[in-house]
Amino acid sequence: MTDIIRAFVGIKIKPLLRRRLVDAAKASTEALGNSRIRWVKPENLHLTLLFLGNQHADHLTTLADLLADNLSHLAPFHITLDKLGGFPAANAKILAARAAQCETLDELHEKCKELSAFMDPTDNKKTFKPHITLARFNKPLPVKERSLSLAISVDSISIFRSETGAEGPLYTTFAEVALDGQTGLDVT
Repeated sequence: MTDIIRAFVGIKIKPLLRRRLVDAAKASTEALGNSRIRWVKPENLHLTLLFLGNQHADHLTTLADLLADNLSHLAPFHITLDKLGGFPAANAKILAARAAQCETLDELHEKCKELSAFMDPTDNKKTFKPHITLARFNKPLPVKERSLSLAISVDSISIFRSETGAEGPLYTTFAEVALDGQTGLDVT
C-alpha cells in the first residue's frame, strides 16, 4: 500500500528573510495583543505555488521527476514582497506578506498546475494569490496594511510534506528541484 502524504509545491524562504518577515509582522500587530495571534514558526515560512492535498507518495515522486524535467532549466529569479496585511482582505484571519505581480512566478504556478494535473490537486481551480502566511487570528481582525520591500531569491522549488502535530504543522521537503539547469532533484 502506498503512503498518503498531504503535500504542496512551494518556495522555501531563506533564514535572513524569515527574520525580516517576522520582525515586520510583529511590529505591525503590536496593538492587537499576542493572545489573539498564532504565529507561523519561522522554519515553516514558505510561498505556496500549488496545494496538492492528500496524494500517494509515488505520485509525488512522479511529479518531482516532471518538475525536474520541465523546470530545472529555468534561471533563478526574484520576487518582491510589497505588502504586509490581512489576507485576503484587510479584515481577515490571516496576516500575510503579499508578492508583487511577477510574470515569472505566475508562469511557474501555471506550469506546476499543468504538470500536476494527473493528480487532480485540491486547489487547481483557485485563483493564484502569492503570499507568505505569517500568522493566523482566532477571529477576523483589522490589520493596517503596510508597505514592504523585501526580495525573495528563487533558485529552487520544493514539494513539501505537511504533517499535523501537537505543536502545529510541520513542513518537510519531499523533493527539491534546483533552477538554472542544475540536476538538483533530491527525493527524500
